[in-house]
Formats: sequence, structure tokens, C-alpha cells
Amino acid sequence: MAKGLGDKLVLAISSRALFDLSDSHKVYLAQGVEAYRKYQIEHEEEILEPGDAFPLVKKLLNDALYQLMREQILPQTFQGLADDELEKIGIEDGMWKIRARLWERVLSRFGGKNTRAEAKRKVHIAP
Repeated sequence: MAKGLGDKLVLAISSRALFDLSDSHKVYLAQGVEAYRKYQIEHEEEILEPGDAFPLVKKLLNDALYQLMREQILPQTFQGLADDELEKIGIEDGMWKIRARLWERVLSRFGGKNTRAEAKRKVHIAP
């Protein structure tokens, strides 16, 4: 059992879910472990394409930025970065650019209070 996690939610996301490793997985299935190892070494400098879980991780990290500002671990100056990233996420999810930009503007103008320590909310834990 993990030590010190208390009531924290822990997510485990495999590298195959985070990145598109379908080509190397095909090598593994067809040719075995040694060919797979060799393939990985030969392609280690290539940038991997995002996998199915990549958008989820981006959204979780964006939310974490806001939470870190609320906890005063990150300064408020990171709000612009978080808002810009949220706009990019919206566009990547298929939102029209103008709509994503509007949401970013609304958050930038009115969402700042949610990044401040006084906006810290009580966490309710299910029984």
C-alpha cells in the first residue's frame, strides 16, 4: 500500500494510452521482445504522437495550474498561461476558435478570483 497519499486520488495512465505506440506494439506482437527493444532504440529520438489519454492529461494539468494558484504554490501571474492553454484545449477538442477565444476572455476577465487563495473550497469526501 502506498504511504502518505491519504485521501488523494491517484491516476495511473500507461504510456500506450498517453502516446500512440501502435507501431512498436505491432512489432512486439509480430516479432517478440528482442525486435521490440531494437525498434524502441532505433526510434528513441522520434517525437511520439498523442494517444487516447493525452487530452485527458492536458485537461488535468490545466486544472492543476488553477489549483496550484489557489493553494498559493504558483503566483497569480500563471493565470494567463492557464487561460491560454484552456483556449488551445478547447480548439483541439473541436470548439470553434472564436468560441474558444471567448471562453478564454471570459475566464481571464471573471475567473481570476477562482485562482486566489480565498476561493479555496471545502473538499467533500464520499462515505
